[in-house]
Amino acid sequence: VHLQDALDVKASQPSYNAVKKTQIDSVERLVIDARKVEPGVRVFRLEGFFTPVIIDSALAEEMEAEGFEGPSFEDPDEFSF
Repeated sequence: VHLQDALDVKASQPSYNAVKKTQIDSVERLVIDARKVEPGVRVFRLEGFFTPVIIDSALAEEMEAEGFEGPSFEDPDEFSF
C-alpha cells in the first residue's frame, strides 16, 4: 500500500502521539487533499496516520458490486477515529 502525504493537516485538526511527535493518533475530521495523491494511486495510507486505508471511491464501488467481503467503506466526511 502506497504512503501518500495527502492529509490536509489544517482542516483535519490532528492529535499527535505523545512519544512519536510526527505520528497522528486521531483527527477531528478526515480531509484529504486529492491534489497531493500520486496519479493512478487508488489504495493508500496517509503518511503519519496509518490507521485508515484510503480507497478510491470508484474502486470501492467496484469491490462492493463484485461482492467482496471483509472491508467496510466509509465516506471521509463520516470517518471518526
